[in-house]
Amino acid sequence: MSEDIRKMIDKVKNFKQFVNENYIYSYYDNPNESRTFNPEYYLFSKLDGEGYEGDYNEFRNSDDYESYIHSIQNTIDEIKSLKFPLRIYRGLNEKEVDLLKFHQHESGNISWTYNLNVAKEFANGGIILTGVVNYDDVDVQATINRNVLHRMLDEDEIVLKDNKLIKDLKKLK
Repeated sequence: MSEDIRKMIDKVKNFKQFVNENYIYSYYDNPNESRTFNPEYYLFSKLDGEGYEGDYNEFRNSDDYESYIHSIQNTIDEIKSLKFPLRIYRGLNEKEVDLLKFHQHESGNISWTYNLNVAKEFANGGIILTGVVNYDDVDVQATINRNVLHRMLDEDEIVLKDNKLIKDLKKLK
């Protein structure tokens, strides 16, 4: 077996061991704590997104652990502070304008933003769609996870459960 495959297997074993021993049980130990707003719930995604290949138990004891948890908690707090109903935007550049009908009828969980300036950057001379959503329309865990993973991009992403839930969908003038 090649060394790369062995490293990959060890990484998966370490991750599964960490999840089984620490992570999952911590939620059962404290049932009043919501996974959605617990920063450790998103820690694995952040580490994997950054290509972390070490042992997760060791990371929990590292100097970086608290700064990661603090950063993730800041993201969670930002999402929790949003006021609903919320106006959202999606910028479509000239190549994507043909997808306008697709966006109006798609049932997938596509990313939007609550920041008009971000939508303008994505539109890059194209169009901006806008609409209003309620809290229950938002996939909160996916929204937090994307914002944790893409923190440095400052895209202020909102992930919807279904685009058909957007009210007052229109092109911004």
